[in-house]
Amino acid sequence: MEPGTNVLNLVIQCSAGVFWTIAYLLMIRKGNRDLTYAMPLAALGANISWEALYAFIIPPPHPDPTTWVAQVTVNAVWFIFDLLLVWQALRYGPKEFPGIARAAFFGTFAGVTVLAFGTVVMVNVAFDDRYGVHAGLGQNVMMSALFLAMLQARRSSRGQSVGIAVTKMLGTLCAGGGAWLYPATEELGQAVLVPYLTLVCLLLDLAYLVGLLIVRRRERATRPTDVPTSPEESFDDRTADELPLRS
Repeated sequence: MEPGTNVLNLVIQCSAGVFWTIAYLLMIRKGNRDLTYAMPLAALGANISWEALYAFIIPPPHPDPTTWVAQVTVNAVWFIFDLLLVWQALRYGPKEFPGIARAAFFGTFAGVTVLAFGTVVMVNVAFDDRYGVHAGLGQNVMMSALFLAMLQARRSSRGQSVGIAVTKMLGTLCAGGGAWLYPATEELGQAVLVPYLTLVCLLLDLAYLVGLLIVRRRERATRPTDVPTSPEESFDDRTADELPLRS
């Protein structure tokens, strides 16, 4: 059976799309609530570059028209979500770096995004990455590491939630696992980087999830007991508070 027609492959790839869509929506919501950006800046630059390239410039050459339309549509929707995250970064980002002038912050973010776009293009050329698998997994390794760095830098769960951590981890695991188990090309089926990068993402995401749970537990311990929970508290935050953390 061809990979593109395999039912399990379809389920895995659809799951990846659903998990990442939820992750995007939770990031946008959390960023608006906490008045900050919810995706690390360099990762955001790489993310929007990947989606721009594979949605509008060189869409993945799926032979099945339905699969092609679905993939391009999802990439385009994610690009729109990334535009909202970029708006949050430009609006709230400068206050996260008080020692840097606003113009310098904007210029740095623009420069990082341009470099990220060039890197995604070069990976496409070097690996014949027509489906964006190597570039996508590579930038997800960077993103997972930068989420850990952001947690350390902020020393709080501001702009972050367990819901975001879990859905982005599952989304990347499904995308990488699907690309490895059901490769779109023979070359991808022999690519050792695909399972390796997927495993690295999983390990980093698990480390981030554990770290975030520890921070959330510490925040709960220091929260005044006489302060009632806000009725507007988001579902993903309530879920984070309710998750037990074993020692």
